[in-house]
Formats: sequence, C-alpha cells, structure tokens
Amino acid sequence: MSAFGALPLSSKTITFDAVAASSNKCLEGVPGVGFILVKNEVIQNAKGNSHSLSLDLYDQWQAMEKK
Repeated sequence: MSAFGALPLSSKTITFDAVAASSNKCLEGVPGVGFILVKNEVIQNAKGNSHSLSLDLYDQWQAMEKK
C-alpha cells in the first residue's frame, strides 16, 4: 500500500483480481481516503460474503452504481 503510485502497476503485465490502497504516502492525498481496483466478476462473487457493514464492498459498489 505504501508504494502505490511509486512503483509501476499494469494489469497488462501483472495479473491481479484486486488492489487496495489509500491516499497516504506516495499519492500524498487527503488522509482517510481509500480505494480498491477490482474486477467486476470478483466483486459480484463477494455478494453476501462480508462480516462487516463498513467493509461490504459489494453493497458499497451497488449503492454507487445507483447514484
């Protein structure tokens, strides 16, 4: 997470399902902002699989898609 934005990351050369990072360190953004880059099929499979309301990425994704 600390190196996000400092080291190259390309989905063309590195296979990954998701990448999570925050605005701190190399991005030097607003504190507390986090984000996840995730494949649609991976997040769709996460439906109903969260033990936490605040970390329910599927539910958050669905809410953002509606707005």
